[in-house]
Amino acid sequence: MTGLTAEQRTIWNNTGHLTVPGVFSDADMGEAEADLVRWSEGFLATLAPENEAWFLEQSTQQRVLRKLDNPVFHRPVFRFLAKSRKLLSLVEALIGPGRSCGLDYLQKTLTTALVPDRQRISADASNQP
Repeated sequence: MTGLTAEQRTIWNNTGHLTVPGVFSDADMGEAEADLVRWSEGFLATLAPENEAWFLEQSTQQRVLRKLDNPVFHRPVFRFLAKSRKLLSLVEALIGPGRSCGLDYLQKTLTTALVPDRQRISADASNQP
């Protein structure tokens, strides 16, 4: 991967969102997806009833998670992806070198990377500091 095109930068500047194909390998995404499934299953198995309104999708009768908080804190595979030189170089190309962003920004970025296209990464400018 060799940086961003002028078209990609324009999309980012106009919309605050960018999808970049091929940031992570199929193997990395497969490992992250499998870990996300394990984490989801374990989380659902131990979710206290008083927390269901916060974590479960309310528009269905099934027990479907609507969120899992802070995978970078809780899951080594997501920490590995967040530290990827490929990802960091793309983020720096958009927000500048040496700047940082909150973990909620990286969480959204990495979680979005898994759905629906396993070869994409997304970022939302509205979450930037």
